[in-house]
Amino acid sequence: MRVSILTIGDEITSGHIVDTNAAYLASRLAAMGIQAERIVSVRDDVDAIASELARMQSESDVVLVTGGLGPTLDDVTKEGIAKALNRPLKVDQDVLANLERRYATRADAKRALLENIANLPEGSSCYTNPLGAAPGFAVKTLSSVIYVLPGVPDEMKAIFEDSIAAEIAALCKDACSITKVITTFGLTESTIARMIGEGLCDFGGRLGYLPKTSGVELRLTADAPTRDQALEILEGAVSKVCTLLKDNVVSTDGKRINVVVGEMLIEKKATIAVAESCTGGLIGHLLTEVAGISTCLERDIVAYSNKTKIELLGVDGSLIENHGAVSEEVAAAMAKGVKETAGTLVGLSTTGIAGPTGGTPEKPVGTVFIGMAYDKILEVKKASLKGNRSGIKQRAAFTALDMVRRMLLSKG
Repeated sequence: MRVSILTIGDEITSGHIVDTNAAYLASRLAAMGIQAERIVSVRDDVDAIASELARMQSESDVVLVTGGLGPTLDDVTKEGIAKALNRPLKVDQDVLANLERRYATRADAKRALLENIANLPEGSSCYTNPLGAAPGFAVKTLSSVIYVLPGVPDEMKAIFEDSIAAEIAALCKDACSITKVITTFGLTESTIARMIGEGLCDFGGRLGYLPKTSGVELRLTADAPTRDQALEILEGAVSKVCTLLKDNVVSTDGKRINVVVGEMLIEKKATIAVAESCTGGLIGHLLTEVAGISTCLERDIVAYSNKTKIELLGVDGSLIENHGAVSEEVAAAMAKGVKETAGTLVGLSTTGIAGPTGGTPEKPVGTVFIGMAYDKILEVKKASLKGNRSGIKQRAAFTALDMVRRMLLSKG
């Protein structure tokens, strides 16, 4: 089944906001075994909307449209759809009556405003919006179905999940496209390609690479007559990747490394304390994204100043004086200190130069030392990271979490 996504709004085409609606819809379609063929954004302009929609509906079985369904002057989506399909706009009396009941006590809900919201292309089938005024609606043509949703993300998601997802799934009963996401850490995109290139060249699907600060994602997609056949193809491919990449595979179901580490700590009932300098609390933030981590994360200290390192972590001031705050010795002392003061199984620390200033020839920007005290083991990793200040902080945080992950794996 051919599906296209059209998002509408000046705020998207001008770069003021990121188009999360298209990403959400595409991912939901993928979970249903449907690969979106085209995603396009256009500005709030009747002719631009009409032109793109006319093209999409002639080349697609389903078109999903989001944005521009409100009562303000810049909301011209319905007019553009009406023009593309050569259908008049008419007030849907059932929608109007529902709006009048819902907003009977609102002084600002004038009848003219409600009529504007209920003014839809002729022949539309409507879907109630549980979180807002503008309903979603569908328009059927001879060759396609056009589903139109509000641009407010929560409203869009509610209508899609409540009313539209099941309809689309029912339309797609035959050929299936399924994607599995494998997350990795510790290898570059080119290294991974070299390691799995020959072993995966004929798995019967498509392979894509997506480098991120949290690692490289591998997206494996299989097309088959049935879902079971697609899953069988992917199962063999995922198994090969895991064999070839070994412990550099973080997850075979798309989980980021912080989620994997958090779940491992919870499963093993392993406690952890963190002392962060250059990462400024980012490791703690990433771990607390995991539900239930309160049973394992005892504390996260942002020890940005030397004074804090000495007073709260027990770092010997002479270490800082002799080796510098950004050093193997200080990272080790921070990890050991936070572990001992917290009484946890794991102590984790970061100290480094995130830039853009502060670097030296001996310790350039991106130099980071990560300390880990695990049981009676004390390790320090030196990393030379690339990117801007934010990127270096993120890469340092994920590298630190990867140290914990590998240690937990090695201990069973």
